[in-house]
Amino acid sequence: MIINKRFFAVLLLVFVSLAMSGCSVTFQMRHKSDVDKLASLGNEIDDLNARLNELQDQKEEELSELEKAKKLLEERLKQEIDDKSVRLEMAEKGLAIIFLTEVLFDSGKSDIKQEANSSLDKIAVVLKNNVEDRNIGIEGHTDNEPIKHSKWKSNWELSTSRATSVLHYLVDTRGINPKRVAAIGYGEYRPVASNDTVEGKKQNLPDFHGLPKKLDETFAQLLGYMLGDGNAQGLRTVCFTDKSLENIQFYSDIIKSLGLNPKIKVRERNRLLIHSVNFRKFLEKIEPAMLDRSRKRKLPQIICKSPKNTVASFLRGLYDAEGSVKHHSIVLCTTSEHISQGVQLLLLRFGIISHIYDQDNSKSTFGGGIVHQIAISHPTSLKIFEENIGFSDTKKRSKLEKVVENSGQGISEKTDIIPIRLGRILKIS
Repeated sequence: MIINKRFFAVLLLVFVSLAMSGCSVTFQMRHKSDVDKLASLGNEIDDLNARLNELQDQKEEELSELEKAKKLLEERLKQEIDDKSVRLEMAEKGLAIIFLTEVLFDSGKSDIKQEANSSLDKIAVVLKNNVEDRNIGIEGHTDNEPIKHSKWKSNWELSTSRATSVLHYLVDTRGINPKRVAAIGYGEYRPVASNDTVEGKKQNLPDFHGLPKKLDETFAQLLGYMLGDGNAQGLRTVCFTDKSLENIQFYSDIIKSLGLNPKIKVRERNRLLIHSVNFRKFLEKIEPAMLDRSRKRKLPQIICKSPKNTVASFLRGLYDAEGSVKHHSIVLCTTSEHISQGVQLLLLRFGIISHIYDQDNSKSTFGGGIVHQIAISHPTSLKIFEENIGFSDTKKRSKLEKVVENSGQGISEKTDIIPIRLGRILKIS
């Protein structure tokens, strides 16, 4: 039995060995030409692997070159990138430089804005000197909203014309080799993001990346300060002027929290500058008259619908800008009748009684005309203002504390507590 088992085992091993070697011998004997083919294919694979490695090295070299160009452009376009009007991306096709539409063009037009030339000039220098052997594709994209009031038949024509305008500027004005450049308009059919969602459309239209999605107390206070002290300069700048450097620094910190890069200039009247097309558009979307001429400014509707804590923050910002503390009262001055009446109504939400006085300040810094003064003088109202609204500026806050402390209870409430002035009642009658 033992011998038989060993014999079986030996036979099994031999069978396996013969089976394995037999397959190999039989294969070679029957298809010798295939062996040559395999050898030839093996050589081809080696050649392809070598070529692949060569292309990989070339690709890495190209990517390195594009990364250097991207870094250089980030330095040259720092201001544009900071204000969210331009962004750079390493895409599948190469380095993509993406502009917000309104930076280059007015709505429905294909002529490049003059103020956009400086940004294109910075790009042209890099294209000409640092990636001179690369082809340049200029693409126009839109969302899928149909054109209604324009000479263009469709978004195709508009996007193509805009792309061609940029091409001509780079070639005709900046001397880029025309053999390197191509322009194409995709219209709505190859959007930067999906046109099926609101968020997608926002990426094809001017987006407000990094700016608040909801109105909170901090941003409400900034809006109040902006309504009182903000001014538009050019097409991309918002400027604040304030004697109080403390205020300027305080609101500069709020603006920085939005991802923006404000600049402070210390003078007799200190200045706070925000260079951002995106931020300007954002403000105009909230309230078109936010940065209009003083007399035409209006309270943002969103503030009128907000809860009391948000309204309090907004009023604090507005009073930081245009409010002052007198001997026995708090006074807010504005040349906008809409603001004066709106503020009086907002104050009533806290139970604060105020009175509006019109004054002709033709020789004042207001530039003439009627100035509306909203005055709070009743002790109870002063106290409510201090507790619920107050000031950010330390000096104003200290003066308010003294006024509230020294205000006597002998001051009687005036009868015009309904926010309609006597002059208007007389006109109605």
